[in-house]
Amino acid sequence: MVKNTIMKRSILISLLIFITIQMQAQWGEFNYFVFKAGITNQFLNPAPSSGSGLFINTFDGDKELMPEKNKFLKYNQGFNIGMDFHFDWHNDMGGFIIGAEFHNFSVSNKFVTDRPDYYVIRTMTVYSASFPAMVKFGYEIFNLQRYAFVGVRMNWNFRMDLSEEASWNSVPRIKTYTQADNVYKPFSAVIVGGINFLFFNIEADLYPQSFLNKNYTINVGTDAEPFIIHPFETYPDYYFVINTTIYIPLSPWATTRSYFLNRLVRMF
Repeated sequence: MVKNTIMKRSILISLLIFITIQMQAQWGEFNYFVFKAGITNQFLNPAPSSGSGLFINTFDGDKELMPEKNKFLKYNQGFNIGMDFHFDWHNDMGGFIIGAEFHNFSVSNKFVTDRPDYYVIRTMTVYSASFPAMVKFGYEIFNLQRYAFVGVRMNWNFRMDLSEEASWNSVPRIKTYTQADNVYKPFSAVIVGGINFLFFNIEADLYPQSFLNKNYTINVGTDAEPFIIHPFETYPDYYFVINTTIYIPLSPWATTRSYFLNRLVRMF
């Protein structure tokens, strides 16, 4: 317990020192770091076209699970954190952004039977290290910190959690997969766009291809009588995610706009 506390304090102190050094380094208006931390929001949940061989065993016998026909609106919340670097053009009308970030988001689907009291809600959460490359444009970007941005982000997906919540069981069943399991794709591209207003950033992410491995197979039969299914074969190729993020430029601009950051710098 003591070691964990010391470690947490050391990490916090190191982060504060890093932020302070960057603020005092006088990058100027053309080159500066930005710290970001926020929430990923996903609730549209596009459904697969079939249950891909999913069944449940009930007192009435085996029943096939099929995706709910209506749009399944379930809010899934994740988070993002990272550091971006801005290369602003000297005309203060645009620039480039690169970075290193951590993202996770979830998508859920509801599978039903011919009886409404038998259903399964499956939620998949993917964890990624992300590397954005974007262009931004606006007017007097450094002074106003108001601009739009578009670009792409490459995700390295290193983990996926699969949660199944059944109508007859209040405790969800969760299984964690890594790249070795071949359940999801190790890399995926994301089309991004959004706006920044002072310390607040809204970003829309479009995943044009599924992060799931549609060629993944499961034998739900026996070794003697195998029955092979592709559980993710009919899942959609696209997902839409909204990121709402606190976006703090680590530059002299931030201390002139925030009393808290100004006092923080004066402490060192």
